[in-house]
Amino acid sequence: MKVIKDMSCIIEDILEMADKNIRLAVKYKEDDPDSSKVYYSKSVEELNSIKPFHDRVVTIIKNYRAEKGEPPAPMMVMYNYEHEKHMDKNASIRKLQELYSSGL
Repeated sequence: MKVIKDMSCIIEDILEMADKNIRLAVKYKEDDPDSSKVYYSKSVEELNSIKPFHDRVVTIIKNYRAEKGEPPAPMMVMYNYEHEKHMDKNASIRKLQELYSSGL
C-alpha cells in the first residue's frame, strides 16, 4: 500500500533529523550549552512525533486483515524490514539521548 510506504518515508526522515539533532546536542554540549539543549529537545520531540504515523500504519494493517485477510506477503516482508530498521535507529537515538541527559 502506497500510504504505508509514504508514512515509512516520513518516519525515516524524522529519524534522520532526530539523529542529527542529538549528535549536534552532544557536539555543542560543552561549548554552547543553550544551543545544545535546543538540539536535544528537538531530537526528543522528533522521536515523539513518530508515534501517530506508526499508529496509523498499524491501524491500516489491522483494518486490512479484518476486511481482506492477511496482507500480501511481499508487503509484509517490506513492512517488517522497514519497521525493524526504524526500531534499531530509534533505539540508537534514544541511547544517545540517555547518554546526553545523564551527563555523557
